[in-house]
Amino acid sequence: MARIPLVSARGAGLGARFACYFTRRNLTRLAGTRTERTLEPVQVYAHVPRLLAGYGTLEQATAALTQLDHRSRALAELKTATVVQCECCIDLGSRVARRWGLTDAGLLALPD
Repeated sequence: MARIPLVSARGAGLGARFACYFTRRNLTRLAGTRTERTLEPVQVYAHVPRLLAGYGTLEQATAALTQLDHRSRALAELKTATVVQCECCIDLGSRVARRWGLTDAGLLALPD
């Protein structure tokens, strides 16, 4: 559970509702499943709409990167998630990495 109250769909502005919709859709496509906590970062950022817009721009730019193959990108994103200790990002990143062909042995070897 987040330490900051989440902005509900009813309390969110139009931009936050769009962000929730597209985040849910894209993360479900990437991870192959729909999790309850997927939208928590967006619901926290929605307290400050300009911050949410900046975060969305960063996520869109990251998603558009094509210089790395899926394996290297998944490993880099997952390593970053472990360094900053974001449980949501680690969980989601692990699911995406498995869908992109990484094995459990490869994920467990990440700290090395």
